[in-house]
Amino acid sequence: MEDKNKLHICIRSLFFLWFFLIVFFGLEFLEIVSFFKQTSFAGIISLILFNLLFLSILIVFHYITKEEQLLLKKEKDVVFWQYHQISALANLINKTGKALTTVLNKDKLMRLILESFIKIFHGPAGFLLLYNENENIFEYEAGYGINRTNLKYHVIKNTHPVIADIINNYRIVTQHDISNLTNKNIQFLKPDKLKKIAKGIDTLITITLRIGDKIFGIVFLYAAKTSALIISEYETPVHIAINQATIAIGSAIQTQFAIQDRLTMLYNHDYFIQRLKEEIFRCKRYKLKLCLMMLDIDHFKSFNDTYGHLAGNHILREVSNIFKENTRITDLVARYGGEEFSIMMTETTMNDALQIAEKIRQSIYDYPFEYEDQKLHVTISIGISQLDGSKDNTFDSSDFINVADKNLYEAKRSGRNRVCS
Repeated sequence: MEDKNKLHICIRSLFFLWFFLIVFFGLEFLEIVSFFKQTSFAGIISLILFNLLFLSILIVFHYITKEEQLLLKKEKDVVFWQYHQISALANLINKTGKALTTVLNKDKLMRLILESFIKIFHGPAGFLLLYNENENIFEYEAGYGINRTNLKYHVIKNTHPVIADIINNYRIVTQHDISNLTNKNIQFLKPDKLKKIAKGIDTLITITLRIGDKIFGIVFLYAAKTSALIISEYETPVHIAINQATIAIGSAIQTQFAIQDRLTMLYNHDYFIQRLKEEIFRCKRYKLKLCLMMLDIDHFKSFNDTYGHLAGNHILREVSNIFKENTRITDLVARYGGEEFSIMMTETTMNDALQIAEKIRQSIYDYPFEYEDQKLHVTISIGISQLDGSKDNTFDSSDFINVADKNLYEAKRSGRNRVCS
């Protein structure tokens, strides 16, 4: 580096010397004219050629030093990029470490981990699949720049070529050329969504969240090859971050499954009844309104007999996702049992509950359910009950459920695919 600086100083000194000589002779213009008169033609040509040669040498040296400065700048940029990557990795490790002890909400934790990996690899989009060991399938759990409807399949079997390769070879991090996946027709995204994020994106990075032989899920990140270089350059911190994320997810899943239905990922019956009793008590004490929906998939037994229980399970999961997408964060959605569900809506009037119920009913009626290249269609019936804390002081959880159940029965008796209150 010191030798380069000395060379730059020498070149600049020669340039200033040459410039000084030009200025000096310019000030003595008359003497220059007399000089040319007294000098032969060959001498004049020689002087001009000498100056041109000297100027050419200076210009060449100038461009050489300019190239060296550009290379130095690039080196500084690389160092800055590496520092940024290390900082992002440290931030991920810090976040997931805190999440392990502070974040019990599984959904929030999944988004936190996915967004952290997105920041490391500078990709525009990604999604996270959780492993359901009971059915040997991977299910969509969280997305960044991608939602459930952008995926070709919401549930992916462990026999999928990419996933099978990851599982069988015990790979933690892998890279796949997107064009190769497209040629083999094993893309995860629908073509229109893939086209939207394709600019500058040529690599699919997969991160397996695994502890020993136990797999919790897989993170899929869309990124450029240059961003993917971090995997080889920072292998140790990347794997530390992955281990932290895996531990956090494993802890959250174990906590969540105590109150969650494993098939639909909704709250389970016991937790729903517990929360319902608590909310009824709160409603009576503070004179609030509380609404309850009981929902049932129409002709579900016939559906299972026709298409099989695996297709039925697929419908249960899809319907559950529609419930979550069309309710508020304050609502509690649960699988009451079988194909029957319940939604508890705090501080909600009957009119508001009817609007939400109708929105859910229409969304399910219009939704293009697909299972193994089959287009399926289901409808749902809904019954609603309301508790007014300023009036219904004797109303308990059994009464509340019974009224909603009676309205659900009326919806089915009067033709199904409707809402009754």
